[in-house]
Amino acid sequence: MPMKRQRSDEDEIAKGPSKGLRLTRSRVCMECKKQKTKCETKQGEVSCNRCIHHNLECVSYDISQKFIQEDSSWKAQTTADIALLRAAVNHLLQHTNQPGLRTFSSTQGVSSPLPSKESQNVNLSSMAPMGMSRENSLQPQGDDSSGLVTVPMRNLYELTKLKNLRVNAGWEPRSSLIHDDFISQGLIPLKEAEYLFDRFMNINNRLLWDGILLFHGTLDAVRRASTLLAAVVIAIGALHTPEKTESFHQSYDVFVSLVCSSSLSRNHSLDDVRALCIGAFYLANLSWKLSGQATRVAAEIGLHQSYKKLIQGDDTLRDRVCLWYATYVCDHQFSIAHGRPPAAVDDDSIRNIERFMHVKEVNHGDARLAAQVALFTVLTDAYVAFGNDSDRPLEGKDFDQLRVSNVAIDQWRLQWQPRSSDCVTLGSYPSKALVLYYHFARFQLNSLALRGINPSGVTSSSRVGSRHPLSLEHREAVNAAIAAATSTLTLVLEDDDLRRAFPGVPIFTYTMVAFCATFLLKMAATWGKSSTQFGLEYGEDTITIGLAVNTRHIVSLVQRSADVLANVAMSLNERHLAKHIATGMLEMLQQFCALDESETRQPGDRIEGGDIDGLAAFLPESNDNNAFWAGGYNLYDLGGTFGFGLDEALLGQMAADNFELGI
Repeated sequence: MPMKRQRSDEDEIAKGPSKGLRLTRSRVCMECKKQKTKCETKQGEVSCNRCIHHNLECVSYDISQKFIQEDSSWKAQTTADIALLRAAVNHLLQHTNQPGLRTFSSTQGVSSPLPSKESQNVNLSSMAPMGMSRENSLQPQGDDSSGLVTVPMRNLYELTKLKNLRVNAGWEPRSSLIHDDFISQGLIPLKEAEYLFDRFMNINNRLLWDGILLFHGTLDAVRRASTLLAAVVIAIGALHTPEKTESFHQSYDVFVSLVCSSSLSRNHSLDDVRALCIGAFYLANLSWKLSGQATRVAAEIGLHQSYKKLIQGDDTLRDRVCLWYATYVCDHQFSIAHGRPPAAVDDDSIRNIERFMHVKEVNHGDARLAAQVALFTVLTDAYVAFGNDSDRPLEGKDFDQLRVSNVAIDQWRLQWQPRSSDCVTLGSYPSKALVLYYHFARFQLNSLALRGINPSGVTSSSRVGSRHPLSLEHREAVNAAIAAATSTLTLVLEDDDLRRAFPGVPIFTYTMVAFCATFLLKMAATWGKSSTQFGLEYGEDTITIGLAVNTRHIVSLVQRSADVLANVAMSLNERHLAKHIATGMLEMLQQFCALDESETRQPGDRIEGGDIDGLAAFLPESNDNNAFWAGGYNLYDLGGTFGFGLDEALLGQMAADNFELGI
């Protein structure tokens, strides 16, 4: 007689706490469970009687076993699908000559390269949650023998010992990055990367104070030191090379990606600061952001503390002090250009720049860097004194301060130009560059005299017996601004060494030329009619304006300057700022000539037809998207602020052309 399947003690579940109920697990097979019949098994058989009789598979009814089987089946199918997709993607990558699938991370799309070890570490550190891990011992925090805590955050760190409150100023990448960077991944061929690196070294690096920002002599050394630095050097080299737009895009994307991923990191190196400064000096659309980040990172790793130790005799810190000075110049160039307060303050290292000049082994590049530091201290004092409110006109006490600032600029030139010696590769450019900065600083200062002055209101209210439309102080300062702007353009046009070096200069120098040309054209459009004859006629009487605006000379200067920049742009990549500035200057000339034709001018004040005909050959076709004044610049805006309108005017073309590449 068949035996019933018995429930063993192993199948029983612990008894319930109430009423003595006992929970058991059923051993019935699935078929008997479905038919609701008894499941009986003969001794020695693995299948029940009913399944044997109907030739069925006898499977024990166990819900957990069912889930395990279904899960295994799903995983097997998914693994097969992934393998199929991987094979298809590898085939497509090989067909399009792209790097292999292993060079892409699982969290990125096909268009994004695999970050290097450096950027991977940065991503992990910046995206990690705020951990509360503590340290057993503290790192030395300087040589303060008094034991007093002078920094509040250091006090908090010493009290809590939380790792996330500490900045590791001496952090360096732990291993070589060369095997995982964008060049190894094939985004840019090694041969082309070496060519672009050489372009940067020969064109740009010498102009950055004889190579202060890049000590590495080979591309291999740069790649081993910092992927961020390698990316920006290749990008700048491509930006100054015709027909290398694709290489520029690739390296630019890598650089921006690394900058974004490291923005919240607490681990930085000196090469990170160098990379940020180089990018700020040459990437117009990122200059303001990069200069501010470079200043904060430099302070975070303690560069501002190197000056004191250098003065005390530690000559090994000279390079760190120079890098701190470079961040100061970078920050002040673009803060003033944008009309914004600078982030870097004038600490002891800035105020005592003369002591730095007496340190051992100070070279000509260091002297030119120190000269720019000294110049921007003068301009910063003027910025603090005058602010950037274009609606506030200058008054009596303001002109006293303006004269003090002008004297300081003159003394700066007398003190620093003799220290800037000529060099074999650049000729007289080093000293002529200081002269260029001198003229532009005088232009910036004296153009402030036009604040709050409405030219149309001046001319309409000028009558015999009324108050003079412009005071003597206003006319003196405005004429000084006109002369300085004219001298800036003239120096670029007539100095051969400066013109030869112009393709590799930082973008701030291009903004000088653009702003001076714009200012002069606005002066010609606004004051030219009355100033050419030096008076306003009302019946038989004339009220003298007294502004030295020579319209024909201004038009000639701007046209020739645009022609020089157009020639410079031919030797550079189409993404370079030079092309857009040249186009914008010519378009402003076109607008000015159209304005001259539409207005009724006196015979002696008109631009002769021959000049306009000659100008037409250089003018591009009108294009609203490429307009120099696309951001609101017009021929009647004479605020005279420190801000150039760099975002609005100079970068209008780049914004329309999607220069930021999806950032």
